[in-house]
Amino acid sequence: MPAIVLTYGEYEESAQQKSGSEAWKHRKVANVLAGYAKALLGRMPESYTIWDLGNASRSTFEEALAESSPEALFFFGHGIEGPDGGLQGKDSTLILDSANLGLLKEAILYTAACWSAAEFGRIAADLGAAVLGYREQLWVPLREPFISRMRPAVLSGALVLLEGRSISQAFTTTVEEYNALAQALFVEGTAAKVMATFVMMNVKSLTLLGNGQRTLTRLTS
Repeated sequence: MPAIVLTYGEYEESAQQKSGSEAWKHRKVANVLAGYAKALLGRMPESYTIWDLGNASRSTFEEALAESSPEALFFFGHGIEGPDGGLQGKDSTLILDSANLGLLKEAILYTAACWSAAEFGRIAADLGAAVLGYREQLWVPLREPFISRMRPAVLSGALVLLEGRSISQAFTTTVEEYNALAQALFVEGTAAKVMATFVMMNVKSLTLLGNGQRTLTRLTS
């Protein structure tokens, strides 16, 4: 049976970290995205073997990719900026970069992470992957109700893929969902208007690389 890999990096809450500090924000963003990933887990298709690799180490992650040869990777977490970039798992461990991207050379990569469609994404696309991600920062709300309100937009493209539609349709749907959210927020209070500005920055950053007609084949055959 073909495989789909879902991964994210999650942190234990620390009372020692001051709310609003950079360390607190880093952990909070990871945990918000991990929550989005877990919401997606229950929507995965039964026609695929699902590998839930939340908080996996680099070695465990590589072993799972080598064994499963996944058709798609859904990643929710931190990305890093740089000449090659990369994606981080638990405790900022780099689990995917140019050194091991060959394990996903023909996969669909759905990446809710900063800079996942910058140099990292271009390397992946050059290897044959189709990538939907962000070429700049992904802005993530840190408090309710905005965490819950952002979730449908962040997950919308993933759900399109899980319906058997193309990654280009996933891109279009995500843009539409972000735009609809921003329009709703702009007519609310001051905090909502600020959030709307960040939502529109996500629209600007969202990027599709590689073959836009790629689909999850088990759902379309």
